[in-house]
Amino acid sequence: MFKPDSPILNFPANLNRRQAFFLDGMRHAFEIAHLAFNRLTTNLADLAKSDSEGDRPKGYAKYYLDAWAFVDAIDRLLALWKMQPNADSIPKDWSSSNLKSELGTIRDIRNVSDHLAQRAEQVISSGTAALGELSWVNVTSIEPPIMKSYLIRPGFLTPSIRGQLNIPKKEIIVLNGSANVLLKAHTYTADLSSAYVRMVDLARYVEFSIKPLFSSAEASKPIGGDLFASCELVFPETTK
Repeated sequence: MFKPDSPILNFPANLNRRQAFFLDGMRHAFEIAHLAFNRLTTNLADLAKSDSEGDRPKGYAKYYLDAWAFVDAIDRLLALWKMQPNADSIPKDWSSSNLKSELGTIRDIRNVSDHLAQRAEQVISSGTAALGELSWVNVTSIEPPIMKSYLIRPGFLTPSIRGQLNIPKKEIIVLNGSANVLLKAHTYTADLSSAYVRMVDLARYVEFSIKPLFSSAEASKPIGGDLFASCELVFPETTK
């Protein structure tokens, strides 16, 4: 998601450790959300190509793994964004309250998932699945429009199920052939496609904001952001 020379990957050595902690945390959230959503939309597009029942997967865990990983990463990102140093000085368009207003359903469905046992009766009465319902639109062509709506509802099926087809009501957001990805949990529905676009815009704003600060004369030479290490293990000889 970030190029090697991105300022969020190259902190000045003299950067305040608290600020570095929050930037690191947000960077990880950005990267996880980016990976999860790209993998999700790619896999959903592949699933849409499985026209016959024999071609379909035996389970849908991998789609929900990425969908909920995306939700968790966005929720973590918003929490860090709100609590970071000097959060009060952030422009209104990028303020915590504004992002909360735009992405509030992400928090709502995340709370349903994290407290599923405690909310069991509510979820059961709403008629939704424990893992939630995942729907999207597969886009074969924009002009002329060739699209098809899909829904995954995993788990136990009751004799009567209330469902709604995924029909975009405004401009669609297409990534990897999948558009209008929605995740419904309890009575909440989160637009993951819109959240992804907003997340990418926020990442670019972060880069734009910190670049001049890190390039100032007071900033020391940049240091790397990640460490990978290995060590060969040597075991003493044992006697029988």
